[in-house]
Amino acid sequence: MRSVRHRTFASCQSWAASFADRIDAQAPCPNVLPPEVIWDPVTNPTGVRCNLTEHVRTQLGVEDDGFAPALYANDGVQYGLAALQNGTLGVDAFLDLNAGIGGYDRNGTPQAERSLANARAIGRVVETGIAAAGTGGLAFTPTIDLRTYTDNFADIHTSYWSVAMHERLVRDGADPRIHARWITAPGVNRTADALDAMEAWLTAIEADHRRGTQAEVAVRNRPAAASDGCWTSATAPKIEDLDACYAGPFPIAADPRIVAGGPVTSDVVCQTAPPEPEDYAVTFTPDQWARLQAIFPRGVCDWSLPGVGAGAEFAGPWQSYGATP
Repeated sequence: MRSVRHRTFASCQSWAASFADRIDAQAPCPNVLPPEVIWDPVTNPTGVRCNLTEHVRTQLGVEDDGFAPALYANDGVQYGLAALQNGTLGVDAFLDLNAGIGGYDRNGTPQAERSLANARAIGRVVETGIAAAGTGGLAFTPTIDLRTYTDNFADIHTSYWSVAMHERLVRDGADPRIHARWITAPGVNRTADALDAMEAWLTAIEADHRRGTQAEVAVRNRPAAASDGCWTSATAPKIEDLDACYAGPFPIAADPRIVAGGPVTSDVVCQTAPPEPEDYAVTFTPDQWARLQAIFPRGVCDWSLPGVGAGAEFAGPWQSYGATP
């Protein structure tokens, strides 16, 4: 990764404007819902909740109160860790940042405490395939990831998500050649080229009657037209060296969890462990170290450990949640 942060703060602002209220039980409710049917902790505790996890309650299951569990968690996350390690952020500023982060309760209300992980719910995310990974159909489905480079603007579709998806495929044992990555400069439209390349790819797969798994057949029939690459303008030739694309015209950034030491796959909820002085490239005074321990009473993220819910396995595609298959 050439950078460890969003290239512009506007990306964070765009995420907040687009989705921040989706964890709130009331705020995202549409106007078509009469106010009297919407959940309220005092006046209507059995009402309709509109937070995002209620959309997938069938997959996640429900808690004792009949509502879907929360999925967000940030316990142990050391925000700004990379900036601390490289000297951009001082120790006191790092501690101030993490002391004031807080979290959200299950209703999406801000709270002073960090949000704790719900291991059962996170396991259900894996089992049901809610989180995209290389364990299901993406392991053998030809994909052209066509992405306009908007990292310099107020847009949530930053290019590192293509990298995150690619790394998930690699981690899960899928052949990464099944996933072609195309990057274009703003205003450059390569949709027709992508459709033509995919048509050629699928036609070749259909005509291939040799032995092999679905993934093997798909990979060996990827046409040259579907190779990785980028375009810097509407008239510029395709640069087919993806590393050169990222190193030059389209540098990739990350998000706060990556800066906090998390993997590029950005799909791991960490387990925690006590902090150790040797894990830091800076020196803490005794008072600063005591404050760090107070900020993280349950420990800090140990990204070398399997994530919360890591024992769960994808249960397969076309899962049934109803009374009949």
